[in-house]
Amino acid sequence: KHVQPYVGKTKAELISALLPRYSGQKTGIPKQINFMLLNAMFGTKHIETGTNAILASKYLIKNIEVQKSGMPKQSMSFPEFSFTEVAKVPFEDSDLYDMLSNQHFLVAFWRKGDDGLVRFQGLKSWDMPEEDIDSDVKAVYEQTANLLREGKALRYNPNGSIRDAFPKSNFLHRVCHVRPHTTKGGKEEPLPCPDKITGKTAYKKMCFWLNARYLKQKFVDKLPKK
Repeated sequence: KHVQPYVGKTKAELISALLPRYSGQKTGIPKQINFMLLNAMFGTKHIETGTNAILASKYLIKNIEVQKSGMPKQSMSFPEFSFTEVAKVPFEDSDLYDMLSNQHFLVAFWRKGDDGLVRFQGLKSWDMPEEDIDSDVKAVYEQTANLLREGKALRYNPNGSIRDAFPKSNFLHRVCHVRPHTTKGGKEEPLPCPDKITGKTAYKKMCFWLNARYLKQKFVDKLPKK
């Protein structure tokens, strides 16, 4: 009932009504604007950083914005993880397994129309299929853990820069992958052992992500097209 009055409204209309300080701006709009708009719809006190306590206690709250092609604008990220924790904690005891298996997703769904405008489509609940968690997600988690334990998590690029060797979004890893939240710098996380190739003892923080193509197949394609 909180969001029903806003369904079908464009993002610009919602910003004007709920976050007027950003109305009319073409630059300077926060990356988390969809999250902020959802908070404003529920009357959350701290719009930029808070989460509705009742919703957060029951759901894993996420946003999906779908392009005209039907593909989500981006993959779905989860919190940064500890390299040491992933290296030593079995998948079934991990935070990732707990989030995917024991929490329901509540997704704020946005879709770009033929007119190029993004509209809010409402809230949709979703549970990730157990077979995908127990197969593909587990495989990516365990491959990441093995690389960390063996000191083989990093590689050199031809130009001498360093990259990670964690599983990426491709035909081998159809459900999830590992990468940082940002390609820019940021804090580094200690590695569980020195990397055998580069000698580094810490590297930029990483996250698990659900692939955009997977979200399209298992979530977006099953929603009514409006």
